[in-house]
Amino acid sequence: MTWQRSGELIVMVVLGGLGSLAGSIVGAATFLVLEEVLAHFTEHWRLIFGPLLVLVVLFGKGGLTAMLGGGRKNG
Repeated sequence: MTWQRSGELIVMVVLGGLGSLAGSIVGAATFLVLEEVLAHFTEHWRLIFGPLLVLVVLFGKGGLTAMLGGGRKNG
């Protein structure tokens, strides 16, 4: 496995939410769908995806599952 693939897997888990299987699944699905959709618009899809990931990390503690109400409540 290359380091790029390892990085993608980490991004999937962080995007979906750490600490739950559902978060990992949601993160992987979201990553793959966004990659496909954004790649249709530009070959530089990572320039759009990167800031979106930063926004999820900054404002969505617990990833997308917590933002959608399906994640664990911390604290």
